[in-house]
Amino acid sequence: MGKRNGHLYVIEGDITPLTRSTDKKRIWDFITSFRINSHISLQHQHGEYEKLEGPLHLECTFYLPFFGSDLKAKHYKHRYHMAKPYLSGLLVLVETVGVDIIFRSTANIVSVNLEKLYDNDRPRVEFKLFEIKAKEYNE
Repeated sequence: MGKRNGHLYVIEGDITPLTRSTDKKRIWDFITSFRINSHISLQHQHGEYEKLEGPLHLECTFYLPFFGSDLKAKHYKHRYHMAKPYLSGLLVLVETVGVDIIFRSTANIVSVNLEKLYDNDRPRVEFKLFEIKAKEYNE
């Protein structure tokens, strides 16, 4: 079967607890269950398509909850999220759950476009992966 280049993948739910805890055992349990649930969901979304090989470009938006009043949360919806968790930590989670399902290796991701936005109504991660043309190097 062909490759599923640029398909939208969605991981539902709030992933902020996966990046916040200082208790290593607790964070490991969270990540393990997150990976299992996300693997199942992503396998279903990817179907029988071949894994992307690369080089790959990742476009990803993290919709994270606003911790405060509901009134303020509505005001902040879809505005930039400028608090923890760090964007780099969130990226690692997406790379971890997508490898061996959607793409062969995280090393094949060569460019990224990432955003963190507030959304209390439906926390989630939405991402697309595109195979891009490899640059040739003349030495």
